[in-house]
Amino acid sequence: MSAAGSTGSSTPAPSTTGTTTTGTGSTTRDALETLAGALDSAAYAMTMQGGRRCRLTITNRRAAVLTESVYVENGWFWWGWGERLAPVEDVEQAAEKITAVLRDNCSM
Repeated sequence: MSAAGSTGSSTPAPSTTGTTTTGTGSTTRDALETLAGALDSAAYAMTMQGGRRCRLTITNRRAAVLTESVYVENGWFWWGWGERLAPVEDVEQAAEKITAVLRDNCSM
């Protein structure tokens, strides 16, 4: 993974227009629903949101401040801030990364 803020990145930013397919034949919504199914529903609340770009919002149930959105474009899952997360074909990798970011590391 490259350092944040580095210049000369070869990763293109996603376009701002919505897409109906992932590049693998499935729809964007299908890919996001598959991802939601791979996440622990006891630990995370998930909401599918439509609009210009369909996205899945994932919230840690124990710490609501730990919330991120994911969308699909050009065969990739993308973080809401525009960074590639994982290929659509690798739902397990995407779920692992999301879990790592949204994990509540505070013990009570």
